[in-house]
Amino acid sequence: MWVFVCLALVVAVLIGVFASSLASKSPDGLEKTAQTRGFAGKADSARPGVLNGKTATGISRLMGVIITLAAALLLGLAAYGIGRVWGKKDDPGTGTPVNET
Repeated sequence: MWVFVCLALVVAVLIGVFASSLASKSPDGLEKTAQTRGFAGKADSARPGVLNGKTATGISRLMGVIITLAAALLLGLAAYGIGRVWGKKDDPGTGTPVNET
């Protein structure tokens, strides 16, 4: 199980960092709005400590993957916890009903 999870994480990071550069170069809705409103170029200068634009893009992609995976993990753990609280009618070890006396 852990081997699958680790491999899935590696694949997600590789896709997020490298394969996302193959995406369309056309602006999406947010980018188009930024261009229309005139603040699209201001974000390019906000790279503290990173001088190379490609490196900054790779780092931001990696951070996006990490944040997305963390959010999915937290939501999964929350759903699992809620399911355990609401589903206390069965013994988690055997699946047999628990005596409610």
